[in-house]
Amino acid sequence: MINTPTHIGGRILDLCFTNDPECVNNFDILDSDVLCSSDHFPFTFNINMDVKNVKEDRRKVLLFDKGDFESICADLSAINWTNVFTGDMEYNVSVFNSIITSLIEKYIPTKLVKNIVLPIWWSSECENARTRKENLRKRY
Repeated sequence: MINTPTHIGGRILDLCFTNDPECVNNFDILDSDVLCSSDHFPFTFNINMDVKNVKEDRRKVLLFDKGDFESICADLSAINWTNVFTGDMEYNVSVFNSIITSLIEKYIPTKLVKNIVLPIWWSSECENARTRKENLRKRY
């Protein structure tokens, strides 16, 4: 992909890897001081890909604060773990995960919420703190 020098010393030292050379075009090596002071020349290129953003309108959220944890504890206590864990470690972890998943599905309610552009971990508490910070910033 790179066939001209990318170093002040006249050598090709920088690489651009791709498994599809057809998708990379408009490759351009810039002057060494265009972006920053370096002995390497920066380079730019375009990647042509057909990327489709799939946006779901709603997503399911677990409401752990409304969960029935007493029933979860009761179901876990009723399990004979010696009989459950009979295989190797990978098998046992798989069985344990399936038990926990089924208990979550059984005892933790869910609701559908609008899919927004915020990260999935961004809670209402985070949003309230951000709003408060912005209000304080505007005040001072």
